[in-house]
Amino acid sequence: MIIGLSITLDDGGFRGDPSLVIEAQFARDLEIPVGFAFSRPGGQRHFDSGGLFVDAASGVAAFDHDPALSNKSLGYKPEGARENGIRESWDLTDAVWPKTGSPTTTVGASNDGPDDTSDYTEVRNITDNDSMLTGGSSLSADNVRCENSFFIRKIAGDNTLRIRNPNNTTRGDWRIDMTVLPDDVWVYIDRNHAAVTIITEFSAAVSLLAGWLLVRFEGAGDVLDFDIAFAQQEEGQFSSSSIKTNGAAVTRSATLLDADSLAGQLNQTAFTFVLRGRLNEIDDGAIGYLFEASDGGTTDRIGLRTAADSSTLDAFSVHSADTDGDTTQTMPTAYTDFGVCITGIDDDFRISIDGSGGTDDTDVAFPLADAFTDLKFGTLTDGALPMFGTIAVFLGYNVQKSDAEADTLAVAA
Repeated sequence: MIIGLSITLDDGGFRGDPSLVIEAQFARDLEIPVGFAFSRPGGQRHFDSGGLFVDAASGVAAFDHDPALSNKSLGYKPEGARENGIRESWDLTDAVWPKTGSPTTTVGASNDGPDDTSDYTEVRNITDNDSMLTGGSSLSADNVRCENSFFIRKIAGDNTLRIRNPNNTTRGDWRIDMTVLPDDVWVYIDRNHAAVTIITEFSAAVSLLAGWLLVRFEGAGDVLDFDIAFAQQEEGQFSSSSIKTNGAAVTRSATLLDADSLAGQLNQTAFTFVLRGRLNEIDDGAIGYLFEASDGGTTDRIGLRTAADSSTLDAFSVHSADTDGDTTQTMPTAYTDFGVCITGIDDDFRISIDGSGGTDDTDVAFPLADAFTDLKFGTLTDGALPMFGTIAVFLGYNVQKSDAEADTLAVAA
């Protein structure tokens, strides 16, 4: 009697499949798997399983959750280095936030901030366009886009809060519709929130530093009372995780994750890679690497990256002495779960996203001269060309799955 191998699809892939040689279940296990190595000097903010905004300690990976989806586990959180140029990002009572007119500011009265501390400011009595709080920023690169984010808790007032560049409204002007926000609940605000209307994008100049000026907009109306924490302004075209500052700007280091010790197990002639996660927005002209397997150099490698024009997700093969390969699919919607599967054998290179396969590249030579020694996730070796988002699952198989199997594997986590 012959007993067949039972193979069924679960949240990891095909259970019992001997060709599955590398498996990382970041969203399920909330840990770095054996054989992987992680590093990041300094902390990194994320939401934990209880919806609390916490700080992963230096050298400890952040595993993010989505408070809007009952704290759904999203997995490992890769990010590039970013600087918060706002000084005193939580203490608007400090002298670096001078007041004009009627506003009053006091440090949080109890440990009920976004991170369960009193590191926030109670802002009261913003009454009109002459009621101002001005916060400085160290960002000064000429004409470089800046992005804002913060936590706010509305106490009273259905009016519009205006955030503008204190030096020149042509260099930044946002309107926050306070009627959209719930009362007495901390809400994270960035450019994507429904309350935000962007009149002018923020940018800095050598002679005109960036920063914030908070005022109530539009003449008569309700007095605005609110609490605010984690005020942030960073160079870029989308917000990254919050960075707490005191008297000076603070830079968060890039995350570094690899499975170099496992890279040699990969089959370079026939393979299937699966990655499930989320992508944030991508800066114009930037490339973000989701993963890359290589021989440690730049000329022999296979991986997955975003296109420079942010339009596609690209599976690529680079060969030092033969034909490079590239197969693409439309970029997944930002901040939305997606699944991608890449398969390859001989002259057949294919990418599938969310169960839909793209056009095969039938003229490609996979790099075979040297065995793979490196397997990187979220950034390259030095933290360059990072992705911003989350990785829920990564699977590496030593066979090319059929198109039907690949489409089945290319599902969101």
